[in-house]
Amino acid sequence: MSRSGSFDETIMLTLTPDESVERSVKLRPTN
Repeated sequence: MSRSGSFDETIMLTLTPDESVERSVKLRPTN
């Protein structure tokens, strides 16, 4: 769990806000 959390945080820090949002949507579809 902590591993996936770190992975998520790394993505958010690496990508720009827009990119991180799009990536999050693709990983976890809200529909």
